[in-house]
Amino acid sequence: MISQQGPWDQNKFEQLLMEWVIMCDQPFEETERPEFITMMNYTHHTGAPLKIPGCNGIKQRLMKMGDDTIEDIRNMFLVRFIFAHHMTC
Repeated sequence: MISQQGPWDQNKFEQLLMEWVIMCDQPFEETERPEFITMMNYTHHTGAPLKIPGCNGIKQRLMKMGDDTIEDIRNMFLVRFIFAHHMTC
């Protein structure tokens, strides 16, 4: 739970939303339901509508997170391989 919030950060909001979708096993389409949008806009309280990513935005962000994770793992193995190679030479 966040006890003190700083200024609005759209990227942080989208990250938290994606985590909610994943951890609560929600369909990507939940972010497009009128009831969800109404609830989120009510809690936002700025007067301007909240920019809530739809199912395609959530899916794209999730796929990028997976691609980034795969790339990080590849780089980790590459570094270990290079290090091990130099240690044996």
